Amino acid sequence: MSFKLDRLATVLAASAMCTVVGCSDANSGNNNLNTDDAGTDAGFGDTDAGDVDAGTLSCNIPTEGYASSVGTKLRPFTLDRCFVNDAGDGESAPFAFYENGFCESRFTVLSIAAGWCGPCNAESEEFNEQITQMYGPRGVRLIQVLVQDYDYLAPDVDFCNEWVNRHNLANPELMDPTGVTQIYFPGGSLPSTIIVDNTGTIVFRENGSTTGLISLRNKLDQLLAGE
Repeated sequence: MSFKLDRLATVLAASAMCTVVGCSDANSGNNNLNTDDAGTDAGFGDTDAGDVDAGTLSCNIPTEGYASSVGTKLRPFTLDRCFVNDAGDGESAPFAFYENGFCESRFTVLSIAAGWCGPCNAESEEFNEQITQMYGPRGVRLIQVLVQDYDYLAPDVDFCNEWVNRHNLANPELMDPTGVTQIYFPGGSLPSTIIVDNTGTIVFRENGSTTGLISLRNKLDQLLAGE
């Protein structure tokens, strides 16, 4: 599915400022954001922890203690995952956060993004090489959720598949047209990046970063080295 040049020009113009100061969707008229938690928890480390044996991992899916701050449990959610089938047709399928690899992972990175967000686009360009390929063998699972398209509208399958193809993403890509994940990006501050351990506990949060994946990789190195 090819990316339309005229639309790209519109997107780049709209996101020029947010590439400098982070993204906020305050111009959108249909978000109804819940801003119960504005915390940013960066954390740093630089140790290579090496590969992990996924067969030794435990799995403790939480049943209570749900909230959005570090130290609380991430509430279970199920959203549609986009993909293109062999015939090239856009389709979707349900994807539950605490399924499809959660129990086999040490940590899950949850990235929340929008098409109009410049830093979201920049980070997504690096996800496959810097997160999926580098940290996947070390027990890290990456999931990205799209909350709006280039025009501040709810994401659909066509947009989701275009995003995956344009950024060469190998991770599960989900669509959130109804705002299930709104509590994790206070004030519309995107991208929102969360790390969840294999007990469902939020161990890292960062909102509106313009520094690429530096703090995320530093925190992953710290977490993996500390186990």
